[in-house]
Amino acid sequence: MKKIFLLIFYIITSFSTLDIKAETQSVPNNQSLIITNDGMFGDGFPDSFNIDKSRKNFNWGWGNWSSKAGYANLTFAQTGQERILTELGMIPKKILKDWGVKDFKLGKKKGFKSSANRAVAQLVTIKNKNCAVIISKFGSARDTGGRVRSSLDGYFCKNTGEVTIDEAMNFMHCMELKGEGTNFVGREIDYQCINKTAEKKKNVAETIDTTTPTVDENNKDSFEVKLEKLKSLFDKKLITKEEYDQERQEILDQM
Repeated sequence: MKKIFLLIFYIITSFSTLDIKAETQSVPNNQSLIITNDGMFGDGFPDSFNIDKSRKNFNWGWGNWSSKAGYANLTFAQTGQERILTELGMIPKKILKDWGVKDFKLGKKKGFKSSANRAVAQLVTIKNKNCAVIISKFGSARDTGGRVRSSLDGYFCKNTGEVTIDEAMNFMHCMELKGEGTNFVGREIDYQCINKTAEKKKNVAETIDTTTPTVDENNKDSFEVKLEKLKSLFDKKLITKEEYDQERQEILDQM
């Protein structure tokens, strides 16, 4: 009986409490098992990623993301088929504590479904920056207790501007964890995911096309109009400098 209790205790604690300072192996960022797909961090790969594959039935790791928009720290845990885990640890305060964050103030919180399982998003202010904690536990259960086999959580912050609860939820919906088809359970992108970068670029292209007079595309005036419209969008701060430069170059290449 004592051995069973110790086994259960080990399973719960190993899943709900991750020491991100424990020894892990750094891997190339394109080998990251976590990929963000909301557009905040370009292609979604982290700046750095660490993983521990030393244990046969337990796999975990963490990564750091950054861009002009902000930064994120995310971690995951996956277990093999021999284990099933509880949903303990879905507490934003605990996630921040695991990452060593001390100076913070929690805001609006919301529970929702992600990958058909429970998820949590909570707004938080960290050192005067607007951030959000996201937590998701998922994977096929092996008993009637509805217990899961994988988790994905962490937090992200914006360098400027507010973070809404909908943005926090979308960030979770857009997160991907590799692992399907292996001993470990992965997580696919939810259908609710909105890639804001792709959406913004599409809107810019549509705005330019619909406001350009119908003239011969080889006519110099048509390119001038496109460039003027693009500059207008940039001046109104509707697109970033990076997006302006990229669209401008594409127009110039067509001339």
